Amino acid sequence: MPPELQRLLEDEMRLRQQISALRRTLSPEPVADHALVGADGAPTRLGALFDGRPDLLVIHNMGRGCAYCTLWADGLNGVLPHLESRAGVVLVS
Repeated sequence: MPPELQRLLEDEMRLRQQISALRRTLSPEPVADHALVGADGAPTRLGALFDGRPDLLVIHNMGRGCAYCTLWADGLNGVLPHLESRAGVVLVS
C-alpha cells in the first residue's frame, strides 16, 4: 500500500474515533410524536413504533423497483428477531 494511502486511512480511523467519542457525549434530543399512516391505513404515532424499546430502527424500502431494497427486505426476516431484541423496527415505503 502506498505510504500516502496508509497515512490517509490512519487519519480517517482517528477521525472516526473522535467523532464517535463526541457523539457519545451528546444528550438525547426530544422528537415530536408525529402521526403516520400504517400499512392498513390506520393512523399510527411515531412513539408507538418503538414498542417499548429505547431505540427505533427505520428502514426505508422503495419496493420492487429497487433490487437492493428487495434484497434487504428478503434478508430481513433472518435478523429481525435479533434487531427487535434491542430496538423497535419498522420498514417504511
